[in-house]
Amino acid sequence: MTNNNFPTLQQAQEIWEDGISYRKANYGILPQIEKEYRFHTTKIAEICQTLASQIDGLNPERAYILGLMHDYGKRINERVANRFHGLEGYHVLLGMGYPHLARICLTHTFPVHDFDIDFYPNYNIADLLEVKNILKDIIYDDYDRLVQYADKLCEGLNIVSFEQRMSALVTRYHLQQKHSDYLLAESKVLKDYFDKLCGIDTYKVLNIKEL
Repeated sequence: MTNNNFPTLQQAQEIWEDGISYRKANYGILPQIEKEYRFHTTKIAEICQTLASQIDGLNPERAYILGLMHDYGKRINERVANRFHGLEGYHVLLGMGYPHLARICLTHTFPVHDFDIDFYPNYNIADLLEVKNILKDIIYDDYDRLVQYADKLCEGLNIVSFEQRMSALVTRYHLQQKHSDYLLAESKVLKDYFDKLCGIDTYKVLNIKEL
């Protein structure tokens, strides 16, 4: 696990904790927000590990680490900093010498390389254009797709179906119908993909009940 500029599990956990400490020191963080962040990132990591163990060619520990680190950019308060958290995580982790961790900070949000900027109205255009420029040279692999899928199954302090997750996002961000339809279609593609790879309904593996 130490080759290819990839951290050990212990190193990743230390970086993850450092990110939380940075947020506290520079922006402050409400106890509930910290609790949700810790739950979200560790649960995504566990989902990635669980599904990776069902798929030939994937390393469950590597999947866990990528899941744990996907939201590392939330070391900042993106509203205060006016910066997309994924781009923050990308640059910081790349600077640490971890390109695989850096890319997951971007790829987990954008299942399509050449995404429509209008579908992400909550982020500033300059950041999104920079992300598009970076992603055009990245070939997604099953780790990228796995974190994308897992990230769509966590809402607050619960693991839910992607329909429930999308419903919550629509309410939280006041998304238009075309946006929610796009996200649902995107989620279904990912679920079908991993259902086939695992040879089983992944909701059953993860004990998720559909609406």
